[in-house]
Amino acid sequence: MGRGTAFKVTTDMNHCNIGLVKWFDNKAVTLGSNYVTSGDVDKVERWDKKKKAYVEIERPEIVRRYDSMGGVDKMDQLISYYRILIRSRKWTLRMAMHAFDIAITNSWIQYTKEAEQLNIPKKNVLDLLHFRINLAKDLITFEKPITPKRKGRPLSTPSNESVNEPSQTYKIPKVDSQRPTEAVRTDTIDHLPELDDRKYATKCKNKKSEGRRTHVYCLKCNVHLCLDKKSNYFKNFHVNK
Repeated sequence: MGRGTAFKVTTDMNHCNIGLVKWFDNKAVTLGSNYVTSGDVDKVERWDKKKKAYVEIERPEIVRRYDSMGGVDKMDQLISYYRILIRSRKWTLRMAMHAFDIAITNSWIQYTKEAEQLNIPKKNVLDLLHFRINLAKDLITFEKPITPKRKGRPLSTPSNESVNEPSQTYKIPKVDSQRPTEAVRTDTIDHLPELDDRKYATKCKNKKSEGRRTHVYCLKCNVHLCLDKKSNYFKNFHVNK
């Protein structure tokens, strides 16, 4: 069979029109549809190793439409990149996770379309992976207070010595590892200033600070922000502007 050869089989039943097409390219490709089969055949170029040149072969319409990868096919492809993995044999849980994947993927597609309409530069548009990461961070930390962590083993009975000692303390996070999402930055929940124990001050992460340095950082956002008598970039950073 030469490249470009196609065979078609269709049903002959009322209200049940289904067609199968087998098309030979480098390998045999079999596709089925209730919408279109061979349809309008067009020409495509393929590289011929023997002739060492491009040659034209015929391509059925069903193959051309599948190659365009739109709608459900595109969504399935995107879901397969970062699918939620769950170790369970229960079909209900798998269906629920798949529903989450569908919602997240379709949200990202809508996000990219709106970004294009608003003429947002492509370098500022999140790809699917970072879109999912930011969404997870928002769901975890948005409007959530900082969870204190108790040091040491819990005491069965309180003693006089432990009354004056702080029973809870905040775990010191790794500061300046990454910037918070806009939703978390402006949620106005538990954005508390704290002093680090570094020898040298760190550059303020507020863009308007013009390179000033500080020892103050936000416990929730994990970024250094200037906070003194002259300027309050800590407050400005957490205001939605």
